[in-house]
Amino acid sequence: APYIKRLGESVVGVEIGTCRAESTSFLLEKCPNIIKLYTIDPYKAYQDWNGEITQETVDRFRDVAVKNLEKFGDRVLMIRETSIDAVEKIKVLADGKEQFDFIFVDGDHSYDATLADCELYYPFLKKGGLFCGHDYSSIEAVYKAVNDFREKNKISSPINLSTNSTFFWYK
Repeated sequence: APYIKRLGESVVGVEIGTCRAESTSFLLEKCPNIIKLYTIDPYKAYQDWNGEITQETVDRFRDVAVKNLEKFGDRVLMIRETSIDAVEKIKVLADGKEQFDFIFVDGDHSYDATLADCELYYPFLKKGGLFCGHDYSSIEAVYKAVNDFREKNKISSPINLSTNSTFFWYK
C-alpha cells in the first residue's frame, strides 16, 4: 500500500485473484488515490497448491468479496472471468496500450498460470508503474514463473520483497 500511495493521484490498478477481496479492501482503504481497481476472479471450483477448493467454498468467497467491496462503490469493478478470458476486457479498458498504474498477480498459483498472467498483463502496465504479486517466496511455482518471466523479458529493475511473501518492481 505505501508504494501504491506514492504513484500519485488518480491511480488505476488490476488485481488478478480476488477471492474474498481482503487485499482489495485493504488497498482501497489505505490508498484513497486509487480511483479504480479492476478485480479478476472466475469464482469457479479449482485445485490449488493447498488442495481442492469446491464450488460451495468459492461461492462463499464470492459472497464475502461482494460484501467487502460494497462500500467502495464504483471505485472497484469485479470481472468474474479467468485472467486469460478477462484480458480482452482489460485490453479494451486500456485502449490496447500501457494504461494501469499497478498490476497485482495473486490468481492461479501454478507455474503456467502465473507465467501467463505476467505475460498477458505486463504490457498494460505504465512505465514507472508497479508490477506486484503474492506468494513469491512461499510457493515455488510462483517464484519460478516470475523469475522466468523477468529473465525472458530482460527485466533488470530490482525485485523487492515486502511483507507476507509479496513482490514488486517498477517498470
